[in-house]
Amino acid sequence: MHNYDRAYKRLFAHPEMVIHLLRLIPEKWVEELEWGTLQRVNTVLVASLPLERRTDMVWRIRCRGQRHYLYLILEFQTRPDRHMPVRMLAYVVLLYQELIREGLLPLGEQYSPVLPAVVYTGQRPWKVFQEIRKLIENRSTEIEKYLPCHRFLMLDAVRFSSRRGRIPDNLVSALFCLEACRSPSQMLEELKHLNHLLEKPGREELNRSFADWLYQAYLPSRLGKRFPEFEEFDIEKVSKMIELREDAWCLQWKKEGLQEGRREGRREGHREGQRFLLQRQLEHKFGKIGKVYGGRLESASAKQLLDWADRLLAAESLEQVFGE
Repeated sequence: MHNYDRAYKRLFAHPEMVIHLLRLIPEKWVEELEWGTLQRVNTVLVASLPLERRTDMVWRIRCRGQRHYLYLILEFQTRPDRHMPVRMLAYVVLLYQELIREGLLPLGEQYSPVLPAVVYTGQRPWKVFQEIRKLIENRSTEIEKYLPCHRFLMLDAVRFSSRRGRIPDNLVSALFCLEACRSPSQMLEELKHLNHLLEKPGREELNRSFADWLYQAYLPSRLGKRFPEFEEFDIEKVSKMIELREDAWCLQWKKEGLQEGRREGRREGHREGQRFLLQRQLEHKFGKIGKVYGGRLESASAKQLLDWADRLLAAESLEQVFGE
């Protein structure tokens, strides 16, 4: 997915795309942002082992009436990542360290707020946690106050467009609608809408960035075929390609979707069977397991359920089953 990440970084290197992304967030603080103050931050945040990742992009913008900038960390994901809360917290800490080093957080003053956001373009639903506390086992209310409390903002392209539909005159909404397409005819309709938005004066460079995303990332990822590189977003060329191959593409689209649905269904069914059996065995041995352990069973992976089932054989308490 290297081409996909690269193409998304090029798209969101445009201030207008970041503004349109922020405008999709249905929260009141967005109305207080001063769009003319939006700036790209030239910093690289590299998380060390075992994460071995660097954040994709950092921007800053002022809020009306506030002295400090709001910093926005953008991370682009094509697959769910269970460790994303750890990665995003690491990026926030690294950014604060960089701001301190540059003298942008003077001694005695409050820190600037940092908003970590994940733009997720995967087809599978994001079922892993967004909050780091939910990854941490805690059986003591006294310890809870010392645990890190951090949550990142999730912008799920496919589910967002399915839920809210097309937002007028918003380039990121048009992008998300394309990510949610399930047929070539639907894709062509959304491409025509995007092309209409890109024809507006002043969007020539953005047009080229969308062309790069379309031909080098989006179409190959959907159709398994490489396409020539074009300097500009050319809806006529895309339309002709779709018309020539629409039947074949439809068959491939449906086949891949059906296969992925079957695989996902088998995985989920197998995991649910494991969970049900393990819960019955736990309750037979220890009695009711309660909400805390019940919640851990619900969110556990198939591998984790197997590990707990192995521990159950010799365990004398629930703590011995679920303990690390």
